[in-house]
Amino acid sequence: MLLAEHPYNNSATNAHNMTPFFANYSFHIQPKWMTAREAHKTEATMYAHLMQDIDQQAKQPLENTRESMKKYYDRKATEQPNIAVGNLVMLNAKNIYTKPPSKKLSPKVYGPFKVLEKKAIRAYKLEISPRWEIHPLFRVSLLELYPSSNRANREQLLRNSKDSEGNLQ
Repeated sequence: MLLAEHPYNNSATNAHNMTPFFANYSFHIQPKWMTAREAHKTEATMYAHLMQDIDQQAKQPLENTRESMKKYYDRKATEQPNIAVGNLVMLNAKNIYTKPPSKKLSPKVYGPFKVLEKKAIRAYKLEISPRWEIHPLFRVSLLELYPSSNRANREQLLRNSKDSEGNLQ
């Protein structure tokens, strides 16, 4: 185990260009099997000052890493749809298993379903038939607003509830 720990603790990370051991203890690992050097003793104030310096050295590279990660996340992130209680939504069939022999033959979305309540920032409870035997709480990434017609004097036709239920397992 010691042979596995040494390379890990003695290799610099990309985030702050320090070894994990140096970031925690302010000196590099010198195990007895590598050298016969004794560990140096420092006074508490010197040690605290040294740890503050290391903390300052690590903060900027970590901030740069955080900014870089934010930049790449924001490229792919999409706006959260504006879903309100009472709206009709379509449910992505991504994690819903059905009886048709092929996923290719199953619908891509189910619904429309009525939104009963907003449980969290990105979670909504839907009005789903008990026959489905699934939990009615879904993350917003699995929901999309049911498209309504923009034409005047046009009735919005909803799917028959039997169409939405399908052949669930």
